[in-house]
Amino acid sequence: MQDPQYRDFQNRLQRVAELHRSGRAFEAADAPHSGTRPRLALHLPLWRSLGVMAATVTLVKVAILVQIGAPAYAERLAQAKSRTPVERAAAAIMQVDPATGWVARRVSALLDRGR
Repeated sequence: MQDPQYRDFQNRLQRVAELHRSGRAFEAADAPHSGTRPRLALHLPLWRSLGVMAATVTLVKVAILVQIGAPAYAERLAQAKSRTPVERAAAAIMQVDPATGWVARRVSALLDRGR
């Protein structure tokens, strides 16, 4: 007959081993390194990552556009287009697209109402 505490202990060891194999186990600082790397906590599909990046760039463009205004924004883009290749690429990315213009107009209208 097996001791119930021993069976519980063995079950716990098995769960810890499964967690360790899956990369979710906690490793204490003084424990010997098992040679496995911890997994990256953030697993986003490529399309979702690109969508998040596009939304972030759009929001940055909106914030700049609302802050400095459309004429100053267009002037700065024109200046950047005549500089280095990196600045020309940045100017191409920072062009006002329909989504940016629409959101900027809505945000400007909301800010004007608040005054």
